[in-house]
Amino acid sequence: MEISLKTFRHSKGTIEAYKTRDLFHVQRILRHRNAMNTQKYIHWAETISGAGPEDEYVTKVAKTLEEYCRLLEQGFTYVSDYGDANVKGLRKRKYL
Repeated sequence: MEISLKTFRHSKGTIEAYKTRDLFHVQRILRHRNAMNTQKYIHWAETISGAGPEDEYVTKVAKTLEEYCRLLEQGFTYVSDYGDANVKGLRKRKYL
């Protein structure tokens, strides 16, 4: 098997998808313009982990402090920031 720089890129994308299950976070890390290109990393992470419905998340983006506080009150947890803008990514499990 030949290892290239692209191999490391795929590994990073899959690891981030496995850790966060956040399509937009992985898309930002890999600098994909189209989310469809990023979707394969989420699929690979689910395949590796054997993730089922109990591992599915609802994701939201907060653009203001008020939205951020409201989502935290609803049970969402912080995942990541997006770029230089004051935008926060949050998630919560679909099934509890």
